[in-house]
Amino acid sequence: MQADIRWGVRRHRLASVRHPCRGRIRHRARRLFTARWCEARARLPGDAPAGRIVCGRRLCDDTSVLTLPYLPAYSIIMIALHKVAAPRLDRTAKAADEVAAYERIDSTHAKARRLIERGRFARNDDGGIAITVVAAGAMDDARGRLGRPWACVPGHSFAISFIVTIPESVATDDAVNGWMSMIAGLATLDAIEGTLDECGAVPFDPECGFHLKWPNDIYCHGLKLGSTFTQVASPPDRHGDVAVIFSVGVNLSVPADRLPTPESTSLRMHVAPLPPTAELIDMIAARLVASLRTRLEAFVQMPLIQSSRLRSEMHHVCWMMGRQIDAQLIDGRTIAGKVVSLNDDASISVRTASGETERLSTGDIGLMV
Repeated sequence: MQADIRWGVRRHRLASVRHPCRGRIRHRARRLFTARWCEARARLPGDAPAGRIVCGRRLCDDTSVLTLPYLPAYSIIMIALHKVAAPRLDRTAKAADEVAAYERIDSTHAKARRLIERGRFARNDDGGIAITVVAAGAMDDARGRLGRPWACVPGHSFAISFIVTIPESVATDDAVNGWMSMIAGLATLDAIEGTLDECGAVPFDPECGFHLKWPNDIYCHGLKLGSTFTQVASPPDRHGDVAVIFSVGVNLSVPADRLPTPESTSLRMHVAPLPPTAELIDMIAARLVASLRTRLEAFVQMPLIQSSRLRSEMHHVCWMMGRQIDAQLIDGRTIAGKVVSLNDDASISVRTASGETERLSTGDIGLMV
């Protein structure tokens, strides 16, 4: 769980605030230790030593008492500045068929799965693509591909899931279904670039551009800006269709010291001017809905023809082409070599040092660097 916090440091005597194992917090210090419960890794001011949360008592739905072990000459107080609010998605509500917005949940992707299991998502009886948007102000247990943690900073990140239904015959066709992950990435680029055009935003560096790192990462200026996660789920009443969840995460205004890895970046570090992050999220989400609907309707109607068009489009934005990679496969093998082609089924071909060519599909990849 994330929260906007600030640190207060008060000098005290041991008699003023006891170690939590020896007794309760005394006097006014008890109120000052009230804060939102979060998985805190303390970055402390000055020479204050790092501590760890050792106990917490639930007060209400979103507040707990946090106490830190006694630190010489310091008591560290975490004060939550504001409660996380559900995102306002006015534009998105006009573009999508349904919008479900929450203050705080485990993850939008997990919530989307539960909505599908209960049959609580939009459908279109006339054969069009209906889209349900699932958004949250904060997520406590966001997960991406293969259950990996998905970094999301409340108020600074775009993290939304989209539920659509497509024919089961398309979703299970190995000749074309690999392109669904590419559609998620291309639709995200459509949404970001369209939003930047509307805002009149320009890059600080003329060489800055957006690319897709096969199979599911979004790159900006050679750094990871975000990622997508595509998963097929079966609703209780299928009627020849399956549900597909497209989850998209993008760093919009995440400060440099809160990025998950040194290879990550944030949109505001590369372009300006941009509107407030809450408005930016709504603008991107609305455009993503429109792009997903257009792309998926064409894909469902003519899967083979659209696959060829998607391949041609991907060649222009694929960050992997011609690069050396090390791929860890889910079966435990490791493939190292140069990416030499993007194939008709959305797989890539990798030429190894021995001269052999390995074909990798989106479902084969565990980790790629």
